Amino acid sequence: MSGYRLAQGGLIDRSTRVPFHWDGRALEGFAGDTLASALLANGIVRVGRSFKYHRARGLLGAGLEEPNAIIQLEEGAATTPNVKATQVPLYSGLRAKPVNAWPNVDFDAMAINGLFKRFIPAGFYYKTFTWPHWLIFEPSIRAAAGLGRAPTEPDPARYEHRFAHTDTLIIGAGAAGLAAAQACAEAGLDTLLVDSDFHFGGGLLGSPAMIEGLHASAWVDQTLNRLAGSRHVTLLKRTLAFGYYDHNLIGLCQRLDDHLPHAERNHVRERLWKVRARRVILATGAFERPLAFENNDLPGVMLASAAQTYALRFGAAPGRTVVFATNNDSAYDAAAALHDAGVAIAAILDSRGETPAAAAAQSRGIQVIWESLPRSALGDGAGVRGLKLSTPSGKQTIACDAVLVSG
Repeated sequence: MSGYRLAQGGLIDRSTRVPFHWDGRALEGFAGDTLASALLANGIVRVGRSFKYHRARGLLGAGLEEPNAIIQLEEGAATTPNVKATQVPLYSGLRAKPVNAWPNVDFDAMAINGLFKRFIPAGFYYKTFTWPHWLIFEPSIRAAAGLGRAPTEPDPARYEHRFAHTDTLIIGAGAAGLAAAQACAEAGLDTLLVDSDFHFGGGLLGSPAMIEGLHASAWVDQTLNRLAGSRHVTLLKRTLAFGYYDHNLIGLCQRLDDHLPHAERNHVRERLWKVRARRVILATGAFERPLAFENNDLPGVMLASAAQTYALRFGAAPGRTVVFATNNDSAYDAAAALHDAGVAIAAILDSRGETPAAAAAQSRGIQVIWESLPRSALGDGAGVRGLKLSTPSGKQTIACDAVLVSG
């Protein structure tokens, strides 16, 4: 993968540079970036290693769905293990490193496990290390397991909890959640709107859509202004709904100052909310599914929706030359958005026959290959170099440095 910063676009503040450290390297992003988008914009290929065989991993998603960019955030007493880089707002002085990699993510000594994968299938240790006694081998096996490291020093932060009652609790502040909150406010219902992101808007933040004659981000701003002025509505961003219990009891975790530089933190780090609601509206959206093909775990294979979010919200491109592989219409919107942002698209592979959704892409000169499937991503831990595909006319290979999939 050869990610880079687009010359323009995105909801980031390009006038405010934000220095940070990744795995010992000094880098820069912009205000409004996440750690993940800043890494992508800096051309970082590897963000992690797989748990067992330590295969190189790159960014797959752009939010809660991200499985690969699991990081150790900060150091000393302030360290937090196993945080998703896609959910970390970039702040000045941030320090992070990948987990499950030694001495570093680019050269991981434990990657040697991959050479012996046929001999170490799932659960092999329970069958192999039984003589003379499991307890002899257990410490070294436990040391190799796990991901991040828990802090050993006392936590300097404080934590709060709060109880609340409301008529309506809306979880998710995308298009559906914002519209529901507006309707509830107009009906005079006490409403609590929560979202895990540090901006409200959900998928609209990375969408070129028009709503009520406004661009998506402008409609979000206008709607939020109306909601903020309503005495019936409480808005909680950076707030994850983590549990739905009996009698409409919802558990929320609100992050209060994790997005600030350490010198500006007030040491109330998180707040636990226990909310009783008369009704709960789940407006959490959906995650895009990947596609199955050989080497689909190489760095540079990314969800099409994630690539669109990185380009339109964060001004970061997933690669210099990309290929889309899809079995549905949504990938065409992402392809058109990336093309308009200046990303070169080698082709769109569609496993179906011709569909009207392709018209917008074809009008931009993007090649669409019908009834085609990705067979194998070419490359290694340093990223994708091409894609083998099957078409009605036979097998082909396309050069690219990112494969964007939509299942």
